[in-house]
Amino acid sequence: MGKVLYTAYDAQGREKRGFVEALSNQDALKRLHSEGLEQIRLHSDAALGHSRDDLEGISQKELERIAAFELKIQQGVGLGMYTKEVLRNNVVPMFISALMFGYGYSEASWGWMASAVIVSSALPFFSFWNYGVMSIYNRAQKSLAFGEWEKLKEEATHFKNSSQKNPDFIVEADTMLATYHAKKGDMDQALSLLLPHKEYLEGKSSGTYENKLGSLYVHAKAYEKACYTFKQAYEVSRENMMLADWALAEARFGDITLAKENILSVSRDALPTFGVPFVDLVEGLIAYKSHSFEDAKYFFTSALEGFSTYDTNPATWTALAMVNIYLALTMHALGEEVDALLQEGVVQIAKEHADDALLVELKRNFPDHF
Repeated sequence: MGKVLYTAYDAQGREKRGFVEALSNQDALKRLHSEGLEQIRLHSDAALGHSRDDLEGISQKELERIAAFELKIQQGVGLGMYTKEVLRNNVVPMFISALMFGYGYSEASWGWMASAVIVSSALPFFSFWNYGVMSIYNRAQKSLAFGEWEKLKEEATHFKNSSQKNPDFIVEADTMLATYHAKKGDMDQALSLLLPHKEYLEGKSSGTYENKLGSLYVHAKAYEKACYTFKQAYEVSRENMMLADWALAEARFGDITLAKENILSVSRDALPTFGVPFVDLVEGLIAYKSHSFEDAKYFFTSALEGFSTYDTNPATWTALAMVNIYLALTMHALGEEVDALLQEGVVQIAKEHADDALLVELKRNFPDHF
């Protein structure tokens, strides 16, 4: 059972935020509704989450503060925000160290003053070390988005070596290294990096291993295998977000009718907030490939608005760029101006991550950009 990050409003209209322990997102919604909360938004996924032992024994006020911080983190890690949080977390030891330093100064004791400096710097040091590790991860995500493959390999290796043996970080590092090899056409090497983590991933949540494997096949341009593997991820998990991922794969590379069937079965209310724009993207792709361009424009615009909430988080940049180019294609078909959508970064990401058929379409419609 994991803890799901949420925001909601109580009967008096006051905003509430925190974590709810639940077996699934549907279970989380049920529990929150039973507490009289309304306008509930889930910001993490029980299927992909794991037990948050670090949240045990913490007061409700502190949980709300942590929830607020993690909501900001989802939108991107900023040094200023992180520094403020570090100082807030360490206000007590820093106050104690100030007293120690004052006592040492008054007694002319270098030992007391040195101890005060050690106490005041130790905890912030480790906090900023963690920030540095996450900065490496962000750089790796940027390299992945822009297709800077050799830089991705370098940053992912650096991230792995800096992970302090954190199993989740190691899995993420090896997944990025596996992505590098998949993109280079060496699926054997990619699989050799991901397979050792299969048991660990299955222990966290059913379908997670297959979901990551499906992404590797996408980068290897083995689209039939990708669709099949995303299907497996859903079949072993029966989780809402896994179904949305399978629908997206089918909409991009496979059976558009199956994509439509799948997306109609996805419960939007039970999706984490970052999952909702993916549903809009699938709906847009279905409409676009059915030549229902007005509908496609509506869904792509909605997806763009949703992803833009996280536009400082490089993990969303590939999806954001793909929405931009599909919206550009849609508006071009409607005879509308699209240059504002085809910015340099969007084009660069699209060149790296679009499938061959889509690239042909982009070159035909936007020769000045592609």
